Amino acid sequence: MGVKVLSRGFVVLWSLMFLATFSMSMIGSPIAFLIQSYAGTPEAFPIAIGIVMSLGPAALTIGYFLGGFLADSVGRKKVMFIGFVILSSGLALFIIAPNLLITYLAYFIANLANGLTGPVFMSLVADSCKQTSRGTAYGIYNLSWASAQIPAPFLGGLIFGWSAQMPFLIATSISVIALLLSLGMRELDKTAEKLDSATSIPKCTEPHDKTKPLMTYRDVLILFGAIALFNGLLNGVIAPLLDIYPMGVLHATSTELGLSVSLGFALATALVQVPGGKLTDKVGRKPLMMFGFLAVPFVFCIGLTQTLWQYILVLGAICAIGNLTGPALTAWMMDLLPPEKRSKASGLNGSIGNFGRILGPSIGSFMWNLTVTSNPTSANTVIPFAVVAFFFGIQIIPVLMIKETKSKIE
Repeated sequence: MGVKVLSRGFVVLWSLMFLATFSMSMIGSPIAFLIQSYAGTPEAFPIAIGIVMSLGPAALTIGYFLGGFLADSVGRKKVMFIGFVILSSGLALFIIAPNLLITYLAYFIANLANGLTGPVFMSLVADSCKQTSRGTAYGIYNLSWASAQIPAPFLGGLIFGWSAQMPFLIATSISVIALLLSLGMRELDKTAEKLDSATSIPKCTEPHDKTKPLMTYRDVLILFGAIALFNGLLNGVIAPLLDIYPMGVLHATSTELGLSVSLGFALATALVQVPGGKLTDKVGRKPLMMFGFLAVPFVFCIGLTQTLWQYILVLGAICAIGNLTGPALTAWMMDLLPPEKRSKASGLNGSIGNFGRILGPSIGSFMWNLTVTSNPTSANTVIPFAVVAFFFGIQIIPVLMIKETKSKIE
């Protein structure tokens, strides 16, 4: 991997993403219990969780769209700074939130901030490395948000047991540190991208046309947009279920809920990011993406778990196999995009994915109330997770249609 991947700018980006993710992950479990206390009844809780889980993606959708276009017009550093100002404001609002409505507003503001900075992070990482090592670069970068989610949910749940406001106060303080760090961020040196400019967009190898891109910009947006939409629906549907199931069926405490996220999701995801990046640079983007679909059968098993540790192990298997493909997916799209369009395309792709996250929580909450609330048997608890498995598996269609880039860039 090129030296540029480990440059000062890359380290700053890594640190900013770590701090932003840590602050948001720390309040995940406390928000669920805060909403439970405001909701009042067991029937109202899934609906309230579904609403907040939809509000976050709605804010992310708006943020990604604006961030992608603003980054290429007013500058990435300005967008990054504005994003962290908004993030700090949203997290601070949680501290004084007196009811469910203000809690919704705070969650919307915090996620709007993450949406604004998302395309900036994606495009700057792509610009910081050569195309042949891009998968490894994204693997290392993804480790920032994945590793932050290991201790943060557990600590947030633990501290919430002592003080309901303290997790939000600490999260706000961390976001302010990130805000100050962003002031010293400079635009990343694009020397590596220039060195790699001959292969920044893979070309066809047919003798009759050596200049035609491997895929058109429109096709890249459509196919990766389809993956983003289905993946957004997947994550949207499962989001409320990963609160409702452990809390309602396994009777998890706030600390145990945080532990399940820390181990079942974050640790499993963090462990596979660098190996996934290295593998995709070695074997190609598509083969690794296809491997990820082996996680689909495990999704059905979540609803069959009877103990917290069974739940954590199954969730961990899904995240380890499925999230191994994370670096491959991002690197694959960046391989096929011209550098000057990466921020815009990342913003549009993120907006499409988050549109799925808007719809998904309502579907997940509705399916839970329809099939489980009145009769929580093992057979019924599998049904909502079967919907998740459907949105996971259907992504194989656009994956098969996207052309491999690895053989074109070596």
